[in-house]
Amino acid sequence: MDSRVSPVPDEAAGLVRHEESEAGPDGASPGGLARVCTPSEPGTDSDVPSSRPSRSLYAMTASTTAVDNRFQALTPASLSKCEKSSVVSLALAVLKQRQRPGRLLKSPRDIADFLRLKLAGRRNEVFGVIFLDTRLRLIEIAELFNGTIDGATVYTRVVVQQALERDAAAVIAFHNHPSGVAEPSDADRTLTEKLGGALALVDMRLVDHLVVTDGRAVSMAERGWL
Repeated sequence: MDSRVSPVPDEAAGLVRHEESEAGPDGASPGGLARVCTPSEPGTDSDVPSSRPSRSLYAMTASTTAVDNRFQALTPASLSKCEKSSVVSLALAVLKQRQRPGRLLKSPRDIADFLRLKLAGRRNEVFGVIFLDTRLRLIEIAELFNGTIDGATVYTRVVVQQALERDAAAVIAFHNHPSGVAEPSDADRTLTEKLGGALALVDMRLVDHLVVTDGRAVSMAERGWL
């Protein structure tokens, strides 16, 4: 797969090239399966005030035990098309609740799962940002740039401007690969370096850059590229 940084003047970070893929899950609307959802797990956020973003990426996630999992016996083959759409809709609703504004980001897996569902089936490349405050609590998740089937042009100046408008202290960048291959390209890494440098100039931190497909999400922070 060939990926190149687009020679857009000055503030443009790059153009990432990828292949097109088949569409993912159908668009979903709340359906009948929502009535069998398991009870939400109780929990509280523990925040410690600080003047700068925490150096820890996410807070520790407590392990949970399913007491009565009524979904455990379900399989994709046993569901109709409508029921599958309802399951996707329910999953998005649960993950959106976990990622609501003001909530401390606890689980990298929850963030990756939310982005995978949010961007599932997109035939064009989308670049977005998760804006965070000094305690790594969610401010907003925004899609900033929409591209074509094989790329999206990202302007670092716009990302910094949007972060300043939201009074963010840190950000997590994300974009999808319509090709279905989540492995970051050289252009993705170049973009990450430029974006991190631009944010550092205004005393903000790039916490992570996630590359997302329907089946996988790759963290550049986990790869040690930040």
